[in-house]
Amino acid sequence: MKIIKISKSQLTNLVKRVIRENDSMLEKNKKFLTNHMGIDFTGKIEKIKSFYDIPYNFYKGFSTMSEVTSYLKRFGPMYFFELGDYEYLYQDRGNKDWFIDEYGHVYDKDEFLERLGLDVLGLRFSDIIDMYFKEEDL
Repeated sequence: MKIIKISKSQLTNLVKRVIRENDSMLEKNKKFLTNHMGIDFTGKIEKIKSFYDIPYNFYKGFSTMSEVTSYLKRFGPMYFFELGDYEYLYQDRGNKDWFIDEYGHVYDKDEFLERLGLDVLGLRFSDIIDMYFKEEDL
């Protein structure tokens, strides 16, 4: 086995290059979604970390406050966004994307991504969140 030694500055430069390339790819994906598919979530995604962050319209979609709290503890934050005339909550539940609209209708991943036309791109909605939602925007 051959061991390659690199200096701290070489490692730093490599990490910076990978980050730049990743940011460049994210921007290309955003431009594609906006220009070719008419989808732009810039500034339109809100992070939900507690039951009290959920818009009132969604309360009827959950049986209890503890249900929401257990989902948040088990799977992490939810994300609120509007698309067309509907409002949605999204949560990444491991291998499953979970969506609910303001009327309490739960969508499976495939059904929702088909509505957006993203199913053919092989993207998960968590990829969209990564592209458009930045913690520093808060």
